[in-house]
Amino acid sequence: MKFSAVADIERRGYFYLCGFALASCLSMAVANIFLGLAAAATLHRWFRERPRFPRFLEIVGRPVVFLYLALFAAELLSMVGGLDPAAGWKRLGNHDIVWPSVLLATLVCVHERHQVIRLAELLVLSLVLNDLYALWQSAQAGGQMGRFSGGMFYMAYGTALLTALPLLLMYMIRGRDRVRRWLAAGAFFLSLVGLFLNGTRTVWVMVLPLCALAAFLCTRYKWKCVVGVLAGAAVFCELFSVSPSVHARVMSIVQMDADYSMQERQHFVWASAQRMFDDHPLTGIGYGSFSKAYHETYILPGAREPWLQHAHSNLMQELSECGILGITAFVALWLVFSVQAAYRWWKTGQDVYLVLLFAWNAIMLHGLTEYTWDRSITMKMFWMIYGLAYVWIARHSETCLRTFHDAKK
Repeated sequence: MKFSAVADIERRGYFYLCGFALASCLSMAVANIFLGLAAAATLHRWFRERPRFPRFLEIVGRPVVFLYLALFAAELLSMVGGLDPAAGWKRLGNHDIVWPSVLLATLVCVHERHQVIRLAELLVLSLVLNDLYALWQSAQAGGQMGRFSGGMFYMAYGTALLTALPLLLMYMIRGRDRVRRWLAAGAFFLSLVGLFLNGTRTVWVMVLPLCALAAFLCTRYKWKCVVGVLAGAAVFCELFSVSPSVHARVMSIVQMDADYSMQERQHFVWASAQRMFDDHPLTGIGYGSFSKAYHETYILPGAREPWLQHAHSNLMQELSECGILGITAFVALWLVFSVQAAYRWWKTGQDVYLVLLFAWNAIMLHGLTEYTWDRSITMKMFWMIYGLAYVWIARHSETCLRTFHDAKK
């Protein structure tokens, strides 16, 4: 083995990515160590020989690339005269350099089908181990439901569960390996337990329609999907009736106007974000400036959580910090990415596009009431999923891209 040989550099980078995937839901510190090593291997590989990314613009999609760059430009423009430029540059570095380094490392160091499968399995294993950790936390607390989240922040855990459950359900339905399908079923039901223990309400609301949609798209006989949805609803109703903690949590969703945290967001945090936009409609108060502006200028009398650092919503955060330019680019990116993935799946029948569709929308839908766009581990996991999907499509371009182009003709 030669330390500077391209093949050996890529092999090391792949093993570092395996370490990152396994630690991703358990320890951010350990995951960051492996990510740093993978990034170093990627730079070393780039120095030795510039890598090639076959059909990058074609696979990612030129409209998606254009809108991502438009969002980046809107964020840069908002920092001209922004209230807290230092925070803006720090966030820009995280969002557009540090966290996407997972994507770059995946593109550079992962090439084979078995490597994609192994990394996907390690991501699932990390979530399963975290589910067991959360279950242990609940047992230590007397078996109660709470904000149990294992080694993750509870909101990031909720996003990870909302991402994983539809994808695991898809594999349970469409997977070819019988043993792996049973393992996916075990991971699915264990993650359902984690979902209830975590208690993130937006995730509770979104998980059933996302799973129902995944089942509907992947099931040949649609009546099975209907039966599954009814069975899931029945199980939920049973939990609702026998568990006081689940009952109380669900009632806080039904009676949203009376809920403490929703009142805080709606009447104070989001109202302050709206005022920021009203005062700076074109480019906002500046990327990364919400915390400073909220604490020093825009906090409303009566706010019971004056320490909040963000707007608890991707949309309200972009609206307040980047104005009409930022929110337009952000929403357009959300919609175009989703439509492109759905359209390519419809034309090709390749499930990899559904993986992108559900992973992306899990982050965006949870982001209606949480700033998921700024959750480190959430976005790193998404960038790895995106990188694995790209490698899969590039590797199987004969069946993915050609089928897509043939369908367009």
